[in-house]
Amino acid sequence: YAKCGSIEEARNVFDNMPNRDVVSWSTMISAYTLHGHSLPALELFQKMQQEGIEPSKVTFMSTLKACSSIGAVEQGRLIHDRIIKAGLELDVVVGNTLVDMYAKCGGIKHACQVFDTMPKGNVVSWNAMVGGYAQLGYCEDALKLFQQMQGQGVKPDRFTFVSVLKACTGIATVEQVNHIYAHIIKNGYELDVIVGSALVDMYVKCESINQARRVFDKLPKLDVVAWTAIIAG
Repeated sequence: YAKCGSIEEARNVFDNMPNRDVVSWSTMISAYTLHGHSLPALELFQKMQQEGIEPSKVTFMSTLKACSSIGAVEQGRLIHDRIIKAGLELDVVVGNTLVDMYAKCGGIKHACQVFDTMPKGNVVSWNAMVGGYAQLGYCEDALKLFQQMQGQGVKPDRFTFVSVLKACTGIATVEQVNHIYAHIIKNGYELDVIVGSALVDMYVKCESINQARRVFDKLPKLDVVAWTAIIAG
């Protein structure tokens, strides 16, 4: 029912279950979160705890995503406390979700604290932090973290490059964008439409129209971002 978008029917089945374990609760909470019903997801999480059901890793991730979508940073901090008590604070996937939640709620200091305690071998961890900096306008911090990431031998992916290019907006020179472009080529994302479109947009904003057009012409497919950027330029 949940996967088909029938949330009310899913809740009716859930409410009529004689015995509900952590999987049942987590499935219902995840369904609410997936379909944008963040408040009911958080309310159900509270009820779950009141009934003495210990949350799982899946439960925590779903509730953190619910907090992210509505900016519920205080609720997110309470969930963070529960995560620590459950011994999951060093779990990479949970940590990534925590960093993302704090960043989307504007709590960059807390995002940094979580990131600093995490294992750093996972590109998703770095992307969460770089993206958080970029999203909140801490552009120079995002670029510094990108450099640090490379220094530690973590290979960037398309999401890294899109976040870094977003961070460049308003502060980067053409030379800095060229430097990022060199890394994009080195890592095999030169023909990636998402990265390429972000790069075209960045060159246009740096008033380097010729370079924007060169990148644009190389892309095998073009999306609305690339077309809009090149036309505007």
